[in-house]
Amino acid sequence: MVRSPSKYSCENDIILVPDQGDKDGTADPCSPVLSQTRVALKAVLRVASTLTGWWNRHKQRACVYELEDHLLDDIGLTRDQVERECRKPFWR
Repeated sequence: MVRSPSKYSCENDIILVPDQGDKDGTADPCSPVLSQTRVALKAVLRVASTLTGWWNRHKQRACVYELEDHLLDDIGLTRDQVERECRKPFWR
C-alpha cells in the first residue's frame, strides 16, 4: 500500500511511518521509506567509493611518474611504460 508523502514524519533521524511498525511508533525495518533510504545510501556510497578509487589511482600514477629511472628498474618498469600509464584517463 502506497502512502502519501504528507503522512510521513522524521524525528531523530528515524523515519516514522503511521500505521506501520510497533505500537510505540517506531518504523518497520521493511517499510518502503526505509528501503528507499537504504537504496539511496548504497548509491551514494558506491559513488564515493568510485571517486576515491579514481583519486587514489591518480595519486599512485603521479608518485610513480616522479620516481627516478634506477628506482623504476628496481620495480621492473621502464620510463616508457610509466609514461604510457600516466597518459591514461583517471577512470581507466
